[in-house]
Amino acid sequence: MKKKWTIPPGMKDVLPGEAKQRRNLINRLMEGFSSYGYEEVGTSSLEFYDVVERDGMDPSEVFKLVDREGHILALRPDVTTPIARMVASRLRDHRLPFRLSYTGSTFRYEHVQVGRQREFTQVGVELIGSDDLMADVEVLLLACESIERAGIERYKVGIGEINVTQGFLEEMLSDEDLVEEARELVIAKNFVGLEVLLQEHAHPNQAHAFLQLVRKNGGPEILDEIAGFSQNTAYQAAIASLCELAKVVQAYGYGDHIFFDFSILRSFSYYTGFVFEGYAEGIGHPVCGGGRYDRLLGIFGFDAPAVGFALGVERILIARDEKVMVDGRDVLILGDDYTEVVIKARELREMGLRVEVDLTSASLAEAADYMQDKNIKRLFVLEGDDYGK
Repeated sequence: MKKKWTIPPGMKDVLPGEAKQRRNLINRLMEGFSSYGYEEVGTSSLEFYDVVERDGMDPSEVFKLVDREGHILALRPDVTTPIARMVASRLRDHRLPFRLSYTGSTFRYEHVQVGRQREFTQVGVELIGSDDLMADVEVLLLACESIERAGIERYKVGIGEINVTQGFLEEMLSDEDLVEEARELVIAKNFVGLEVLLQEHAHPNQAHAFLQLVRKNGGPEILDEIAGFSQNTAYQAAIASLCELAKVVQAYGYGDHIFFDFSILRSFSYYTGFVFEGYAEGIGHPVCGGGRYDRLLGIFGFDAPAVGFALGVERILIARDEKVMVDGRDVLILGDDYTEVVIKARELREMGLRVEVDLTSASLAEAADYMQDKNIKRLFVLEGDDYGK
């Protein structure tokens, strides 16, 4: 019996047709980033573990290995932290801000399901060196435009704020462990468990207001409704910034695509301000996510504010639900004289055609069958060759 060769769970081979779809999508998104002034960079897929552990991700979801010198390494679970490390170590003497874009594989040991794999491709941007609201606006609008550029017309972007949601938790619960437990319950949308925790450890009035906060979502009008939930300075400043952001987005023409949802916290703990997730029909996971992370670079010794987002290539392709097309060639060239064949093939390629040299056909009928299977449009037979026998 033949041995059945498989790949690890959550990994995927990319076949012809789909590979071209992915490449076209990535190129289109990268072109959009470039139009905003973002420059492409790349980071290593393999980092020292103490770099990636700084993003606050669950250690059980990180792929780890040990090199021959005994160093613990990790496959990057996201690209933001490696870029922060790269900027802090390689670009710190350059003038801010940086507008950086990237594409690459990331790895997380997650429960495998549709739209959630253990290896996936991200395409994204990081705007490093500005804490101005304009930076948040730029990144959010670019995210919306990128979703549309990816071919998704029906989408929504939910916006949250760490200083509103987590700030309220820290004000309400004095114990750090309780804050983290409540945060995880919010991320999981486990509002029943959250209510039980708050009833036991928080003031009833605050608990009631917080449950209203995380269960409520809608347009800019909800910002007025929640403004009185806390008088904390950071909370009030965050609400004011969100009001201004909503006004700009509305004027830009994307008001119908955004909503506010203060249960959005994102799984990485490095976020410090506004956060967002993009949703598309046909998939139960966000196709896009990001936000502000003003303290991450400081961990690497380079104190600089930052904001960014990433799109998941595989999730976008699921949401688009396009039929994978075989990559067709323009011409199949037949001939017995090797020299004539390669010279004619080069001549046709220089005319802009995609040319495949025949390797198997013994007759024109066989060539026609091959062309149909491979989606080749035209046949070129070199003069003097006889394929009718």
